[in-house]
Amino acid sequence: MGRHKKGGRGKESKKRQKKKKDKKSRRLMRQAFEEKTIATWGIGPSGILPKPIVRLHKRDSELEVDTYGQLVEYDDPILVQEFKTIDGRASCIYTALDKDTKDVVFVAKVHLYKDMSDTQKSHYQRLFTYFAKDQAIKGHQHLKNGAGAAGGGHMNAVGWRPAYETGVHVDTYTSGILRQRFTAAEIKAHEIQLESIHQAISNSFMALSSHIFNQQHAELRDASTPAAGYPYGAKGLSLDGCFCSNIAYTYGGFHNSVHCDNDTSSYTYDTPGIHSHRMAFTCQIAKRLVQRVKMYRTQFSIYHARAESARGLGIGDSKLDDPDYVPDP
Repeated sequence: MGRHKKGGRGKESKKRQKKKKDKKSRRLMRQAFEEKTIATWGIGPSGILPKPIVRLHKRDSELEVDTYGQLVEYDDPILVQEFKTIDGRASCIYTALDKDTKDVVFVAKVHLYKDMSDTQKSHYQRLFTYFAKDQAIKGHQHLKNGAGAAGGGHMNAVGWRPAYETGVHVDTYTSGILRQRFTAAEIKAHEIQLESIHQAISNSFMALSSHIFNQQHAELRDASTPAAGYPYGAKGLSLDGCFCSNIAYTYGGFHNSVHCDNDTSSYTYDTPGIHSHRMAFTCQIAKRLVQRVKMYRTQFSIYHARAESARGLGIGDSKLDDPDYVPDP
């Protein structure tokens, strides 16, 4: 009577062979899909980070309805049951796609401090040092959107915004209580740095997903909206590397209710702090600013420019009341 040798295995059944073949086929298809997604969206590894992770997720419309307008804490049972955390495990780039549309929902870079090079540590230190000084100069701004009112903490902003002064259509974020310990020269030197801060953030954004960055760069140009840190009316090559009109930064334990952002930009680039009480920032193209620029096409009204010129020449308000009055050059 014949028998197998000890430790030997008989021929696999056709059912088992088919199962292994199908599993391999699915793995190859998944790898091809991941590689196509990475290439199409320009998602690349950074430094020692491994190949980006690509995952499909089913949207939960019921969860969105249930949590909208609510304050949801990090350890809320809803989040614990419905979501997986991707932070704190290992440094990686995680890409989430809508399972139905196959569109990218977000690309997140988790970069643990222990994995950062000295250059990368210096990069983040520079950004957050800038925003910390901006907050020290301005104090607490009172933004029109009332961000954080439903939750807590504070939000300030730098860059461009719709203006509320008569004759001024758009202006930069300069409101707040100016601290006396900073001189005008120190404040000016700080404001000038915003251009290079914008560029530094742009470089990080582009390295994360060049496709999303290029899309938002095109949106900024199409909207003719001024770029954060750049003068009004800047065009052409001067806008290369720009992607946002303003940058909002949060601090003091800021948290807000679940909501949908109403921005012109298709995506929002943000960098959270290490913990919820630390500073974080978010970059976008503000919708109200786009509307204001489209409506007026200039930073100042004709009357405002005429009034400023007249005041410089010592002309009284009685003449300024005449809409046809124009001071001699």
